Amino acid sequence: MAYSFTAFGLSLKSEIALPELKEGGNGCDVDIRVGKADLSGEIKAIGSFFRATKDEIQFDIKDVGAVTVKQGREIIISPLPHADWNRIRFFIINAAMASVLQQRGLKVFHASAVAWKERAAIFMGNPGAGKSTIAAAMHLNGFRVLSDEIVAIDFPAPSPTSGPVVLPGLHSIRLLPKSAQYLGLDLDPEPMLRTGPEEDKRVYSALGGFLERSIPLKRIYVLKEGDGNCLESLAPQDSFLEIINNYYTIGMIRAGGAPEHLRGCTKLISTVPVKRLYRAGSLNYLFGLIELVKRDLDNEPL
Repeated sequence: MAYSFTAFGLSLKSEIALPELKEGGNGCDVDIRVGKADLSGEIKAIGSFFRATKDEIQFDIKDVGAVTVKQGREIIISPLPHADWNRIRFFIINAAMASVLQQRGLKVFHASAVAWKERAAIFMGNPGAGKSTIAAAMHLNGFRVLSDEIVAIDFPAPSPTSGPVVLPGLHSIRLLPKSAQYLGLDLDPEPMLRTGPEEDKRVYSALGGFLERSIPLKRIYVLKEGDGNCLESLAPQDSFLEIINNYYTIGMIRAGGAPEHLRGCTKLISTVPVKRLYRAGSLNYLFGLIELVKRDLDNEPL
């Protein structure tokens, strides 16, 4: 059985059910299938986890098998017997999808993204910084969600008003149960997605709150715990380091294309303000933080 999905402006055809993605789409920009991948002789190991060239990458997943991404158009799953298909599915919509986007020339970050009055903002930070929780809280307070976990940024063809845009991404938010309970949200009982034994995130589906089109990027916020909610503008050097640290596929670009991606990051910080967003350590910080971000975005011209 073939499934059809859309994500990041692409139409996906898949032999595997992927309930985290929105159903639909015409054509086939990305083919997801089970099989054996034929790799070029140029592919080389990058550490012990994957091997890659600029246009193809193969991940070796312990006790699962291999997942190969080629030319931004194919995701090929080569499972071991008795492989856990939940883990495979999780890998497809994370590292494999990020690789597809990178191979297509997009800038890909581990972040969440929302929109306010045609202005997009992305939230970066270390694991546990609150990226997904903030996106969900903003969804409840008038913001539209663009993506969670993976954020893809494109630079459209130059025009007098062109600048970077955020593409519409995954149509779900992954939350810890305690965050969902605080926000009064019902989580999907299935599927539960785990990134490790310490994680217990579940999916919050709010399709009505997700945008289906790209939105101009106006702010990049880097989350950091503090005594209260406040903003601090970052110098260009600090902005560049934060952008690189949150690049989703930073290890992969070592296989090829690093100068191009570094130029893209430089261009990004030259066109979009990067600010450190300090937040209090408690979930009680959320609604004050939302008002702070609203005021900051309202000061940015459309």
